[in-house]
Amino acid sequence: MRSLFLLSLLNLIIRVLAAGSKGTDDIIVKGCASYMTLGFSWNFCKKINKKQRVACFCPQSEWLDSVVACIDGLDDDPTNLNFHLKALKAYCKKGNVTTDQISSAQNHVGNLAMLNTSINSYKPRKVTTAFKLPVSQYRWGLNAYSVTQNTTDKATTYGIGMMCFWYGIVLIRSVFHWTRNFFPTLPHKLDNKATRLIRKSICCPPLLTFHHSTPATLGKSSVGTFFTFNLPTRQSAFIVLCYVAINLALLFAGLDIVEYNYNYDSWSAQYSKFLSVRSGWLVVYTLPVMFLFAGRNNFMIHMTGWPLDEFNVFHKWLGRCCFLNLVVHAGTYSYVRIHGGRYNSMWSTPYWQWGIAAIFFAGPMVFLATHWFRKLSYEIFLVIHILCAIGFVVAGYYHLDVLKEDIRVYYAVWAIWAFDRAARLGRVLVASPFSRATVTYHSNGNTLELTINYSKLWKVPPGSYVFVHIVQPTFFWESHPFSMMQGVEEDHKGSIKLFCRGLDGMTKRMIKKCLQNNGSFETYVWLDGPYHQYINTSAFSEAFFIAGGIGITAPFSYVQGHISKGFKDITVHWGIRDTAPLEWFADEISYMLDHGVQLYVHVGDETPIPSSNASFVSQGKEKATMSVLGRVELKQGRMDIMNIVTAAANNASGPLAILTCGPGPVNDLSRQAVVSNLTTSPHYIEYFEESFSW
Repeated sequence: MRSLFLLSLLNLIIRVLAAGSKGTDDIIVKGCASYMTLGFSWNFCKKINKKQRVACFCPQSEWLDSVVACIDGLDDDPTNLNFHLKALKAYCKKGNVTTDQISSAQNHVGNLAMLNTSINSYKPRKVTTAFKLPVSQYRWGLNAYSVTQNTTDKATTYGIGMMCFWYGIVLIRSVFHWTRNFFPTLPHKLDNKATRLIRKSICCPPLLTFHHSTPATLGKSSVGTFFTFNLPTRQSAFIVLCYVAINLALLFAGLDIVEYNYNYDSWSAQYSKFLSVRSGWLVVYTLPVMFLFAGRNNFMIHMTGWPLDEFNVFHKWLGRCCFLNLVVHAGTYSYVRIHGGRYNSMWSTPYWQWGIAAIFFAGPMVFLATHWFRKLSYEIFLVIHILCAIGFVVAGYYHLDVLKEDIRVYYAVWAIWAFDRAARLGRVLVASPFSRATVTYHSNGNTLELTINYSKLWKVPPGSYVFVHIVQPTFFWESHPFSMMQGVEEDHKGSIKLFCRGLDGMTKRMIKKCLQNNGSFETYVWLDGPYHQYINTSAFSEAFFIAGGIGITAPFSYVQGHISKGFKDITVHWGIRDTAPLEWFADEISYMLDHGVQLYVHVGDETPIPSSNASFVSQGKEKATMSVLGRVELKQGRMDIMNIVTAAANNASGPLAILTCGPGPVNDLSRQAVVSNLTTSPHYIEYFEESFSW
């Protein structure tokens, strides 16, 4: 008790210094006033609301005498006492209490009878006249008041601490990332059994042995597999696990429950109220980080070197924990109101209505963000997600604003969101909103090729990607990410090229328009980019690329970068279903072969050469195709990625960089193969992956 009293006095000093000359924020005065108002049942001021308490109780001499006795019991130093009495007058301003009334109450303290009843119930003790209590009970009352009042302060401190966890993770990762950028060969020098074991066990592999890019499934039904999900790497999973554990610890641990707290009518009501406050502020302080991690223009991508996919993993788990905290907040606060008999009346209050609205918007955001629904209709998911996010933030803002709580966190959320959207618009304007694209459909392979002329105010960094809006009346609002590369043909130099498979949605509509226009059409495009993850593969002795299908575009952009820097030791393994890609990628194949790239093409079917009468292929493209057939090494059958990587690791002349881009199974098999060779390779190996996940 004494330590709590000392802490209360320390808190008083801090508050006095913060309040300056006003001196009205006196915790002892407010604690005593609260204790005498709520801890005891008087014959007056029975049916009043919270806003009327001060005006009703302060003029009552019995109440005022008892409050002054409480102040005197907690701090009888004459100098401090005068300060407290001035603060009491300021506190009772609405009750029109005069200095004479307070002085009279001070004179009565010595004549007051001692109330010796013990504290053994949550019910207020009935009193009819002024009284004084043992000092220990005053301290208990002050502690109960302090704990109740500091619930919000402690909750906000924990919420800020939760934000600091993520900023700490980002800071640690940034130190490693930038140390590596400044000293690119340092990891090679630190290569030993211990570091290899750590990388093999923690840093590189997925949570299990597979299913990082390839969705895992859990349970099947007659309508297909509903519960699908991607597994993060073990490093990411460890960070997420730490976050969830810390969130749960901060949510439930350290709730300062005071037995028989006079502010509540039961232990469960007190616990529920404290838990609702804690969970509510954890929700609020999760928002800035959650919105920051979701943005394409998240500056932490450049700080850490983590790709957008990595931050998407964190964003999803931030959202799940945020929703968990929100459910706890709503459930516990509802219990408090049900227990107090005020649940039905709360539905007519604005702050309750805004709170319900926030839950209404949060639910669809979480449940419709499942991998199965995103894959089923990503555009519908995206629209619903954005609209619900706006509704959730607006509802949360007004929920706090009505309660007169701190809403500055929401300004930060709006600023983060506004910056990301403004940056996207800025990128479109820099690339030129009048960029033109020639869209060509290669029916022999079901592939779309986009050749885009843009402002050329930015270069195409290796491994970069861009979100493309096709400016057509029916789908201009959709944007999809594509890896991009620079054109190598004479008539396309300075332009950028993208390839994509013809699937559903936007690509299906583009194919339809191509078929209506003899195989190709021109259109305006908006380019939101370039975005890229900085991967310094030139710091290695050898660069080894594995590509699957149209995933060749990302490795090719790195090959272009290496060739421009004079890098010689480049190997590319490209797996394709059939020989159709040899037609639409013929010029790029020639470019690689002309610059000494070791290119191996693995054809999955038994067709040795492409068809010479493929639809919508120009005679020039056909000639380019036939010219590379005699130069490229074709291998029948699927890529044996494990053997390819093992051979590369064993035969490497120095540190080896392995970069993969392709369908999920290609990426996962490549990662698995690299992990298997990390501890056995004679040289340092590092794995890089270019992929998009929804």
